[in-house]
Amino acid sequence: MRIVHRLICLSLLLGLSVAALAQSPFAGKWQTKTVRRTGKPPVTINIVATGNNLSGTIILVSPNGTEDELRITDPEVSENVLTFHTKAPSSFDWHMTLNKNGRTASLHGNDRPGEGGEMVIEEKLKKKR
Repeated sequence: MRIVHRLICLSLLLGLSVAALAQSPFAGKWQTKTVRRTGKPPVTINIVATGNNLSGTIILVSPNGTEDELRITDPEVSENVLTFHTKAPSSFDWHMTLNKNGRTASLHGNDRPGEGGEMVIEEKLKKKR
């Protein structure tokens, strides 16, 4: 009986440990290549996983080096794609697609129709941490 009880406790502990280690592959800091003119990457995405929820920010750097940090809203994951929105200075829809290695991704962003001119952003991202 003691052996069965110990095995059950060990199984529960191992299960909790594995669950704690299982984190969203999107969580972390993602960046594009640094641009020589500004010395900064034009896009940085910081994603935080809390339980099953994702949150974070995206930092966009203009050619003159000014930064806009935007809050990620409405994040949703479907297989290897994270979709989310940002609202200021204009509303954008984003799709971040993980590559098979899990350390690189493709980012596609476009402003929502009816909110000014059309802008599309296509970037390759690399996970920094």
